[in-house]
Amino acid sequence: MKSTIYKIAVFPLIFAILLTMFSCSGEIDSYSATMLLRSASDNKGEISFGSFSGRVSLNVKNTYTQDTNLSVTATLEEGEASVYYRGSAQGVECHLFDISGLETFSETDVGYLTNGEDFKIIIKTPDGKSAKGGKVTVTVNEP
Repeated sequence: MKSTIYKIAVFPLIFAILLTMFSCSGEIDSYSATMLLRSASDNKGEISFGSFSGRVSLNVKNTYTQDTNLSVTATLEEGEASVYYRGSAQGVECHLFDISGLETFSETDVGYLTNGEDFKIIIKTPDGKSAKGGKVTVTVNEP
C-alpha cells in the first residue's frame, strides 16, 4: 500500500519537473567554452569567446515598434560556426551565415523583425568541433 501511494505522489512530481525543464522553448543551450561573454542591451547583442563548442544563445530586446532588419558583424580566428536568429513572433531559427577561421563577416540588412519583436542570437558549432577567437555582434537597424 505504501509503495502505491509513493508511486502516485512521485510520478506527477517528476512529470512536472520534466515538463518545466523542456516546455518553455524546446531549446537548451549546451556548450563548452572559455572566456565566453554575452552582452545584451536595447537593440544590440554581442557574444564573444576564447574557445567554444556547442550551442549558445542570447535574448535581445528590440525597442523599435516598426518592421526592421538586422546588421551583423562577426570574426572567427579558427574553426567554423553558424549564426542564426529567431524572432519572438516567428519561433523558428533562421540561418544568417556560416563563418570559418580567419574570416570576417559584415552585412547591414539581414534577418527581418516585425512590429518590434524581440529576438535571439544563436551560435552553433558542428558536432564535436570547436571554434576559437570569435565575436558576433547583432544590431537592430533603425526603421
